[in-house]
Amino acid sequence: MSARPRVFIHIGLQKTGTSYLQALLWDQQERLAADGVALVPGDRDDNDQLMLWISQRYLAGRDPESVETSLQRFRDEMEATTADQIIYSNESLADSPDVQIAALMEACGDRELHVVITARDLGRLIPSAWQQLIKSGSVTTYESFLTELSNVPENPAGTRWSNRHLPHLVHRWGRFVGNENVHLVTVPPSGSAPEVLLERFCKAIDIDPAPLRALEAPVANPGLGNVSTEVLRQVNAALPTELRKTRRTYGSVVKRYFANEVLAGFGEQGGPRLKIPTAHEGWVREVSAEHIAALAASGCRVIGDLDDLVPAAAAFADQEPPRPEQVSELAAAAIAELLTSRMKTRRARARAAKQAVAPAPEAIPGAQPAGPRDAAAAGPLGRLRRRLQRS
Repeated sequence: MSARPRVFIHIGLQKTGTSYLQALLWDQQERLAADGVALVPGDRDDNDQLMLWISQRYLAGRDPESVETSLQRFRDEMEATTADQIIYSNESLADSPDVQIAALMEACGDRELHVVITARDLGRLIPSAWQQLIKSGSVTTYESFLTELSNVPENPAGTRWSNRHLPHLVHRWGRFVGNENVHLVTVPPSGSAPEVLLERFCKAIDIDPAPLRALEAPVANPGLGNVSTEVLRQVNAALPTELRKTRRTYGSVVKRYFANEVLAGFGEQGGPRLKIPTAHEGWVREVSAEHIAALAASGCRVIGDLDDLVPAAAAFADQEPPRPEQVSELAAAAIAELLTSRMKTRRARARAAKQAVAPAPEAIPGAQPAGPRDAAAAGPLGRLRRRLQRS
């Protein structure tokens, strides 16, 4: 155990189980605090705002102005905490500029710094990465995305590889913490229990996985089939560009509601999961082998097995692209789902409004409080009614 408090900065990568891991951490934040482990920032909005600032994704006028002070709030929170162990996890930190990484490290004070990278084989990562791109508002086709990735640059900064080139990321972040303090957690093969990834991640950040293992595994970012993804891509193309760039609004309405709830709910009707066409298998395997060799020589700490980064044969297949009738059929079903939800909401609101304006019995002059009918009939008003009926 280190004598100094430690900070573990989990920088992603995207589509490597980060949503699952973060959901468990946030759910058990109080339990972790009792064990001397703090999540900093301790608020989810602050977590995302700090990421926007560190990664230089902040857009004035579109993002909250409080992003501009997020680093100072992080520094203040770090100074205030007495925890022996601190975790900051955000999957979009990986390709942050060096100057911003330095500012983040400086804000951690004199604590011992560690970086955690979760890594997935390219056979599974590439299709998921394209889908995530579409969920973020892009209209890029899958083939264009693959072609762009196939041209691996020597310097990945500013390219599609900036947050996927594992040796480059280990080298960049290792300059600030030392490669021996970079922990590479490999995502286990398909079919493995979620707890395997959890146990590996907890080993990297040196916490007990038991309190987290007992929880039901959350599905915070479900995958889509190829038809569902094409529907979303065409919806993106039909949306005004300005709305696709409104990070919070688009993320809430299109990504988390329309994609993750409506489209994901169609299951098999949404089409099969994407594979990598066999025409791209050669370069994917070549890049994977280069990455594995470089990581083995890097001196970073590997939790899991570098062989987990070898793409499985099942990752490659030639699939028929979604047919227009499949896309239109699913789009119609999705519209029907949206309209059904809207109509149910309006009907519920109408009923609630009707109940709200109906006068309560005690507000009607001469009315008796609600009660059994026999009791009301036996009261003075009931006797008066009977006399009038007899007269």
